[in-house]
Formats: sequence, structure tokens, C-alpha cells
Amino acid sequence: MRLAANLTYEGAGDLARAAERLGYAMVLAPEGYRSDAASVLGLVAGQTSTITLASGVMQIPGRPPGMAALTAAMCIRDRARRLQPRCVAGLVRRALRRTAGPHP
Repeated sequence: MRLAANLTYEGAGDLARAAERLGYAMVLAPEGYRSDAASVLGLVAGQTSTITLASGVMQIPGRPPGMAALTAAMCIRDRARRLQPRCVAGLVRRALRRTAGPHP
């Protein structure tokens, strides 16, 4: 059985480090009112090294075009392959369309 921990906005780094130390497989960052999953995952990625990072559905249309593109780039350029976003399908196309116009 693989265990996962649900992160909250406050104390996400501490909880993720403890989960990694205890052998948890994954931490999940929700997105909603007052909580941006990409920011939480960025913080946790910098403070952990092996645990898998996941998000719920990221609210890409609610972001300004520049932030939508940066969030898409973060999902794509995850070199360690620890990030498991749940909304990659359509994310890049939507971000590109909003920042530079339609693409084939």
C-alpha cells in the first residue's frame, strides 16, 4: 500500500518533509480559495527530493495569461519527474492560445 498526505497552504513544507522522511509515496496540493497548487508544489519541490508531487485540477483559466504560461512550463519542465499534475491535457494548448494566439 502506498500512502499520500494532503497538504494545506500553511505548513506545507514541514508536512511534506515529514511525509518524505516517513516513507510516504506522494503529497497532494489542493487548489481553491486562497490556495494556489502551483505555488505550494514549488515550495515543496524545493524542500524535498524523492516524494512524488501531485495536484488537483489547476484552475488555469482563472490565471492571467502570463501565469497560465508559467504554470504550464512548470508542469512540462519538471526534470526530476516528480510532479504528477492532473490537468496536463489541454494545459499547454490553452496557455499558448491565451499568450500568443492560436497554434495548430
